[in-house]
Amino acid sequence: MQPDFYKEYAVVDRTHWWSIGRRKIILTLFNRLIPPNPHQRILDVGIGCGVMLAHLAPLGRAVGCDRSAEALRYAREAASEYLPASAKSALPDLIQAGAEHLPVADRSLDLVTLFDILEHVPDDRGVLHEAFRALRPGGMLCATVPVHPWLWGNHDLISHHLRRYRTGELEGKMADCGLEIFYRTYFNTILFPVAALIRLGRRMWGGRDLSTMGDLSIDRSEVPSDFSLTGPGLLNDLLAWVFSQEAKWLRVSRFPFGVSLLCLARKSDPASGHQNTV
Repeated sequence: MQPDFYKEYAVVDRTHWWSIGRRKIILTLFNRLIPPNPHQRILDVGIGCGVMLAHLAPLGRAVGCDRSAEALRYAREAASEYLPASAKSALPDLIQAGAEHLPVADRSLDLVTLFDILEHVPDDRGVLHEAFRALRPGGMLCATVPVHPWLWGNHDLISHHLRRYRTGELEGKMADCGLEIFYRTYFNTILFPVAALIRLGRRMWGGRDLSTMGDLSIDRSEVPSDFSLTGPGLLNDLLAWVFSQEAKWLRVSRFPFGVSLLCLARKSDPASGHQNTV
């Protein structure tokens, strides 16, 4: 992200409808699929401004890493804000490091999270291989990514995205690394038509076209963020409520399409007999 975007994103991460809804969805799925365990080691890679990391801390021994010192500074504030006094012992550790070279030993982690990270890195396969290296046999990787290249827009540019994922692309790259996907679902589905209309409308009326996808030479400093479309207020609260309703549906089923994709995969453990349940 652009350095001056962190100040905006620190507010977005706490209050924007997209952040609230995504957090609700992820935590709902984790509560069902990954029970809390004080002994499990969790690494949240690319923590942004740290609000999600603060919510992961009670699930185990959480550590966050990000290449940006500015992100780590905001993450410390988020941890202090969101963790109750009774849970200060669960305050996550923070490490300055990139996703390509995780500062952890081989086979040392129980859970690695890559929440909207892979679209930022040139070598996403390398990041997946690095996560695989760090996971113990039977350990899990959770990744969320934006999907559908035809939805490419201003927000992708200002966030320094290099790609939006095609159908089956993330799953294939995970499988190539030796990860067994046992849960996948799209999300941000209810508001998908609205997102599609906005992105396609901007492109028709002079917005960025698909040729800008992955082009690092573009000047993104003057590109407006999609987050600016909805500030605090009734509309933001309504959208947060609507988006968060997807968490209830995902307790019993999955979505066949959406703006984003979530994949939960396991590092193969021959002794466990785990089977794919995509």
